[in-house]
Amino acid sequence: MTTADDPLVQIARQRGLLSRGAGLPATGTERAVLGRAVAEEFGLSWVELGDRPIDRDILAALPRAFVLEHAVMPFARDKGVLQVAVSDPVAVDLMD
Repeated sequence: MTTADDPLVQIARQRGLLSRGAGLPATGTERAVLGRAVAEEFGLSWVELGDRPIDRDILAALPRAFVLEHAVMPFARDKGVLQVAVSDPVAVDLMD
């Protein structure tokens, strides 16, 4: 269940994508719609990891402590560039 403390909800509210009086996303589909809107606001792609298999070498590309500390998840390589899902698109220092 999504709560008002959810980082996605907080970012959406800060960016004016979700008003304070609006109901919180109740389903996975509603959360994905909100996630796509937030990603688009930051010029990022929305990635639905779900049950997507991730190769071990991709998972090993970042130290576990870094992944946990920054709430990120490496999920693929594209033309040699590691693709990483982020839970906080505001953390631009992680983008490099």
